[in-house]
Amino acid sequence: MQDNAGGSGVMWSGGGEDLNVNLVELAPATAIGMHVNTEVDVLLVGVSGSGMVETGAPAEGVEVAAHRLASGVLVEIPKGLQRSIAAGDAAPLRYLSVHRRRQLRMGATR
Repeated sequence: MQDNAGGSGVMWSGGGEDLNVNLVELAPATAIGMHVNTEVDVLLVGVSGSGMVETGAPAEGVEVAAHRLASGVLVEIPKGLQRSIAAGDAAPLRYLSVHRRRQLRMGATR
């Protein structure tokens, strides 16, 4: 388990041998740019604040779709889709990112 007392980014990490859970905070009006995860499906669970998640894979014919993320809202992101996450203007966005723990590659350490 890891804790971070302040600022944007991962505030807490936990999980077990097979599960990875991160509590992420984005400051108001900030974003994580479009990126892709090819290894695992991800479930985002809104904790507080609000924002938007965009997902898609235009190169593969999957149009970009916008999803609201707020307290109690779940957004499933299948592996292979691009995604971006943006906090609203009023308050920090806090959400859980939940996925199967990624396999370590040769030479990598935890």
